Amino acid sequence: MKTIYQRVTNYTCGFATIAFCMSIWLLASFGLATPLLAIDPGDGIVASSTFDSGVDGWRIIDMPDNGPYDHPYGLYDATYNSSSGNPGGCISGTDPSSNTFFFKAPDSFLGDKSDAYGGELIYDMISIGGDYFDTADVVLIGAGRVISYNVVGNPGTTWKAMIAPLSETGWKLGNLSGAAVTEQQFREVLAQLTGFYIRGEYRWGAETGYLDNVYLSKFASTDSINLTVDPGSHYIGALSGISLNYMLSGPMNYSGTVTLSSSGTAVIPSIQPGTYN
Repeated sequence: MKTIYQRVTNYTCGFATIAFCMSIWLLASFGLATPLLAIDPGDGIVASSTFDSGVDGWRIIDMPDNGPYDHPYGLYDATYNSSSGNPGGCISGTDPSSNTFFFKAPDSFLGDKSDAYGGELIYDMISIGGDYFDTADVVLIGAGRVISYNVVGNPGTTWKAMIAPLSETGWKLGNLSGAAVTEQQFREVLAQLTGFYIRGEYRWGAETGYLDNVYLSKFASTDSINLTVDPGSHYIGALSGISLNYMLSGPMNYSGTVTLSSSGTAVIPSIQPGTYN
């Protein structure tokens, strides 16, 4: 299981050892005791599937290329892969026809999901095949409506986190050519979900799509880390202008340098949501 959501953006850290010698700073170490960007999966997660032990009720559904998404062509079993997920298990589907296949969510993702409004759908995906084509990536059905969303970017041959807001921004009625969804319409769909689909087919011709770590979260992720350094009561110098080197390892690797403000704060920008060491 991988936690891929950020709820709290402030993270307080401390200098493990700071020594002074003839006004020369000697930074012995600067460490984080726990991973960044992690929350308790039970806090804020409305529904989830991590495929640690099976397909968790997910199936493959074949759809018209650009809808209508409430008239599927066929329903198939998803394939369970016990060791090729991100990490652990995952599910996959192989192109069953010349149409577009989606992963169909189980009942645990349906019904009244009003609590998720304002949060996010986040999932991991791999797509292996030919050239890309564009169509809806996520489809929700409820309250007599079909709404769809186009996630920024396409999955590739390594795991990629895909994110869709659980609010009306960017969602369309019907397919991607439809009218913009209003707040009231989106809330009504969430409150009466009868269908929830994640696109598995992104490429022309035969392909295989892999899905892992699907979460409906009440909270929206952010794309930066607000860092606060607390050197402790024994420190008597100024924090302003101190440079800190950082390295983050997780869904992606980041490194760089930030400069502290007078209050000991700095921002590490443009971080893909995830759990980082």
